[in-house]
Amino acid sequence: MLSRRLVSMGLGVMLALAPQVLFGQRTSGSINGTVSDTQGQVIVGGEVTLTSQDTNIVGRATTNGSGGFVFLNIDPGPYKLSIAKPGVKTVGVPTFNLTVNQALTLNETMPIGTATETVEVSTDTMGVMLQKSSSELGTVIQAKEIQQLPLNGRNFTSLLILSPGVTPVSTAQGSGISTTDAGISAIPGTAFYKVSFFGQQNRETLYLMDGIVNTDIRGAIYGFLPIIDAMSEFKVQSHIDSAEYGIVTGGIVNMLSKSGTNRFHGSAWEFVRNNAFDARNSFTDFCSVGRCAAGTPSTTPAKPGHYTQNQFGAALGGPVIKDRIFFEGAYEGWRYSKPTLTTTLVPTSQELAGDFSSVATSYYQHKFYNPYSTVCTGGNCTVQQFQCDANGNALSATNNKQAAGTPCLKIPSSMLNPTMVSYLKAYYASPNSPGTEASGYNFVENRAQIDKNNSYQVRLDFHLSDKNFGFARVSQMWVYDSVPVAGTIASNSRPNVVGNPLQGGCGSTPIGTRGTTGFCMINPTAFAVPVGSYGNMGKMPFRVPSYNNLDFSLVKQTPIYEGVNLELRAESFNTYNAVIAGNPGTTIGNASAGLATTQGNTPRQLQFGAKIIF
Repeated sequence: MLSRRLVSMGLGVMLALAPQVLFGQRTSGSINGTVSDTQGQVIVGGEVTLTSQDTNIVGRATTNGSGGFVFLNIDPGPYKLSIAKPGVKTVGVPTFNLTVNQALTLNETMPIGTATETVEVSTDTMGVMLQKSSSELGTVIQAKEIQQLPLNGRNFTSLLILSPGVTPVSTAQGSGISTTDAGISAIPGTAFYKVSFFGQQNRETLYLMDGIVNTDIRGAIYGFLPIIDAMSEFKVQSHIDSAEYGIVTGGIVNMLSKSGTNRFHGSAWEFVRNNAFDARNSFTDFCSVGRCAAGTPSTTPAKPGHYTQNQFGAALGGPVIKDRIFFEGAYEGWRYSKPTLTTTLVPTSQELAGDFSSVATSYYQHKFYNPYSTVCTGGNCTVQQFQCDANGNALSATNNKQAAGTPCLKIPSSMLNPTMVSYLKAYYASPNSPGTEASGYNFVENRAQIDKNNSYQVRLDFHLSDKNFGFARVSQMWVYDSVPVAGTIASNSRPNVVGNPLQGGCGSTPIGTRGTTGFCMINPTAFAVPVGSYGNMGKMPFRVPSYNNLDFSLVKQTPIYEGVNLELRAESFNTYNAVIAGNPGTTIGNASAGLATTQGNTPRQLQFGAKIIF
């Protein structure tokens, strides 16, 4: 069983350091354009106003000497735009939607007239809103598609294949649902896609969330699975000429979390699946001992085993201070339980007694030999089968050697190691299915795989002025997965606990402190090695200490010439230099037991950069 915790923190702060400030890789959009009169002459000094229809936040810009204007770092959503200047009529652009990472160009014409006259630009005269300032190609999947299209397991990756050039075939390592490194965090048995972009490897995909990397450290898949009702939209980018996306040759999945608005809004949900609704598996759903009535042939189809899946949650968003500060939060969990129906070969009671002679209890009827009977003459060696008397009983073995008799498939009891026999009896369950050499198993695992998850996401947006705005987001995902080892006895799968592992210390080093030999995490004297069987420790009694990471980026962009900007960046990774100890030693009796001798994360790192943008 494995437990996996994923924590994603996003922080974006726009400070009054320069006329224009950028943060991170882009999920926000931009709007640019050129304003002219009916004669084609550019309008200089025109006042351009951009108003969010969700939050009523207003942005302002002035057309420059070329008649151009630009709004940067604009959150996706519905907006209205107006342009005004004395001597010409005011132009109003009706509500339009800005999508994630979109660079929208709006070129407008202002007729001669008074500023009190307004010209509303109709859809016909606007034509198609084009992204003329960037050669990037991509498909935007908006909130309506995300929330209304059927998603098995509420996993957004099923929507990636709606984009041109994206194929769902995966050949990459870690292409299955699991809690292991590079595995995919999702409900077992549900649908997901580890996609390929235009024939590139499946490893060449980068996931971003609010401009922050949300990609597993080894696998080209998301780290934190976004909550569907907390997603605003995402963009699947395939033609990525921008330098900030040069890290991969495949595609970019640019996700945007939902922001709060001036209106309270929310949702609550519950999705249910169980064996009463689903069809049987035509390969694995057959009768076995305990699943069907005694004596039922193993070729008889059986109903699906007990199976339950519940996925539930709620989301709420709204204003903290109207027109200024907004929040959006969501929780989602799932509870999954389904028999694994895996098969294995376990020893029978007759085999544990050394008797492999009966076809009914031992399908493996091949000859096997007594290794202690080996005799070598020159370069030739011979070995004898185990021997039985005329009644079929194993002959006694003095010094592990038997007298001549009839070759058989029985091992003398004196040659059986009692410790290993006790161990096997404590570890393995009894067979529950007929065994044949063709099938290769005599046990079908009917215990359930248990998979649970609790995910949280909270986002706070603020806009105090045109130069003081930003957001903060925290996302956390806890996945607990327990899969029984086929054919084993669950109650005998741990060492003995003889004390409190979280009290005391590792020799002279108290728990939670660092000594000369390492960081003490658990008291090794609280455990004892069981004799002849496994011990009494319960499942997953410990948790790795909580780890909150803060990566921070501060960016200042200053115009140095018309159309040319200098960008200076300072970035900090693991800003608070939080130290997470690595795995402790687990060998009872070893000097390193309970001690962590390595650091499990990277110490604080600082990075500085400069960039010319034109």
